[in-house]
Amino acid sequence: MNPKGLCVKKLMSVAVILACLSVAYCFGIFLPRTHTQINRPQAKSTDKADLEAQEKCSKLAKEFFDEQGFTPNQMATYTCHYSKKENKFFILMRTMTISNNGHIIMEFLCDILTRKELGNFTDQLLNNKTSYFWTLQDKTGDTEVGWKEAIKPYMED
Repeated sequence: MNPKGLCVKKLMSVAVILACLSVAYCFGIFLPRTHTQINRPQAKSTDKADLEAQEKCSKLAKEFFDEQGFTPNQMATYTCHYSKKENKFFILMRTMTISNNGHIIMEFLCDILTRKELGNFTDQLLNNKTSYFWTLQDKTGDTEVGWKEAIKPYMED
């Protein structure tokens, strides 16, 4: 291969690495793999029982998340929420896997105590084609906005 061809190949490799780091930075995730909790502000409460439930939710969410066995090539985060209205603990886990052809972002909404998945969302970019799909209980959709609206009752109150 001539020197010009090697230079172009190296530039392409650098461009792919920079693109991956940019995506990771946008999600607040830095390589190598990190597993972190994204803290969402809970409703301000002075009720001792509410505060204890929120603390228990955080503890159980971390344990649940750690048990999932994410692979080294996945970047993973989670957010937890204690729903006072439902008296339930929910976790929203987010994984991102990057390949040479694109990325796959998946989110899983689970009830922490029953350990049941309530729904999931997939954002897939492969070979410059993006697709979205989600299911939640008996609902389905194909937009990220629809997913965010569908999970609001579980992750906010």
